[in-house]
Amino acid sequence: MEFTLESLKTLLHSWPTLATHREKSSSLLTELDYVDAPISYDEFFAKYIVANVPCLIGDWLTESWLSRSSWYQQQSDTIDWDHLLLHFGKL
Repeated sequence: MEFTLESLKTLLHSWPTLATHREKSSSLLTELDYVDAPISYDEFFAKYIVANVPCLIGDWLTESWLSRSSWYQQQSDTIDWDHLLLHFGKL
């Protein structure tokens, strides 16, 4: 992902705010942001990566991941342990 000069300037200008947010996030966390809908990489980068803020990401991100269809059984909402054991050995 490439950033435009303008988006980098915006990020640098918001650095003091991000630093303050980061200090707050390093204390005991009582709540995590839940990213339940797609956001742009630029927004995710600035809000979570640069600020070093943990978050939970909704199912929208993992829908196309192989793991969702190979070792997770969506119908029963369970993990397919047989598949994992077959491909990755015994626990």
